[in-house]
Amino acid sequence: MNTCDSERIDGIDRYYKPIERLDLWTSKIFWVSAALSVVVLYAGFIPWPRIKENATLLFVFSVVLHLAFTLYLRFNLIPTAEEN
Repeated sequence: MNTCDSERIDGIDRYYKPIERLDLWTSKIFWVSAALSVVVLYAGFIPWPRIKENATLLFVFSVVLHLAFTLYLRFNLIPTAEEN
């Protein structure tokens, strides 16, 4: 087996792997928020008030979580990785 075929191990991977994982999570949360925004938009057509409330609360929670993850990523993880 050729040594070029083996997986490369870098010291900076420990800084960029968390960025990749959190970026994946923020992408997923964004799409969940987008789907919930459509549900909240058409909440007037949902006859059950409990589902309306839950959809609205989940939408607000997902938007706030997306904001927190994005800010943590942009202002903490990326600058830390770029310094090292």
